[in-house]
Amino acid sequence: MRNTNVITNSAEFGLIPQRSFFDKDIAVEGNTDKYYIIGQGDFVYNPRKSTTAPYGPFNCYQGDDEGIVSPLYTCLKPLHKEFTNYLLWYFRSSAWYSYIYHNGAQGGARHDRVGMTNELMDGIPVNLPCLEEQKKVSEFLTLVEERITKQHQLVEALKSYKRGLLKHIFDDHYGSGWHEVSLGEISQITMGQSPDSASYNIDQIGLPLVQGNADITDGITTPQRYTSAPTKICDAGSIILSVRAPVGSVSWANQRLCLGRGVCAITAQNTKFLYQLLIHHQDDWKRIEQGGTFTAISGDDISSFKVSVPNKDTQSTISFFLSKYDAMEQREENVLRVLQRQKAALLQQLFI
Repeated sequence: MRNTNVITNSAEFGLIPQRSFFDKDIAVEGNTDKYYIIGQGDFVYNPRKSTTAPYGPFNCYQGDDEGIVSPLYTCLKPLHKEFTNYLLWYFRSSAWYSYIYHNGAQGGARHDRVGMTNELMDGIPVNLPCLEEQKKVSEFLTLVEERITKQHQLVEALKSYKRGLLKHIFDDHYGSGWHEVSLGEISQITMGQSPDSASYNIDQIGLPLVQGNADITDGITTPQRYTSAPTKICDAGSIILSVRAPVGSVSWANQRLCLGRGVCAITAQNTKFLYQLLIHHQDDWKRIEQGGTFTAISGDDISSFKVSVPNKDTQSTISFFLSKYDAMEQREENVLRVLQRQKAALLQQLFI
């Protein structure tokens, strides 16, 4: 009987049934004759690079039933099952990639793929300590991974709770004295304008330039270029709103900036309150953004956007509370990043 348990090697989810990953069968009957059969404990390498797997995902199959994988993948079957856990961590490091890269793997047919071959796989050098030490290394790294998972779950729970807080405050109108206004009535809006491209530089001449979401990281502006001929300018502490796809993303200007055409700057009497309000309404811009290849919103769209706001005292109470909550969430995100960097350093020290 033909094996129809087609397995996909995903950078995010590991080795999972193709039907679960794509919600349908991609490999139809008749084109799986050359697929490889894998069993529990076998390793599968997907040569496709991604953000989460810059060298391509190298995963271990944990399924109880045999599966089949595309011949585009490269497979490895450990001769001894007791090596599996140690090898799992080895392939999560970049030690193996250094070898294949310097022996021809960079010559892939496409820029997003690694040129892996069976010969390269066979030649990967692995330093295997005694089984007892392999076990200790695996157990320790597993504990590190579990700590990171718990921290990630905490961060996600805090973000979910924040969304609930925003909904309760701004949809259920926490406090009294709420009334509807347009953004133009309560804020100053500065639309961006691209400077002359000849003024762009990376030598920090002029002002940092924010063109769009590519110049924003984790809600903070992180410009990649400068302009010596700034057009529209905003000060540190301004709200930056994306006006081109994806529309509605909100961030902070952490320095004086030149605003490109992909963003606008917004300030108000209580800018911190308005920031939280705009965070709550991020998804609402989609109903007014213009069609076409590049979706966008105009200055008039932003100025006429309707929001409900309370009296000044309630605004101050809300912004103070939510700012404290954001600071707590940021601390936990920083802990997560530190743990992830520590894990990466451990993998490098243990296997390279």
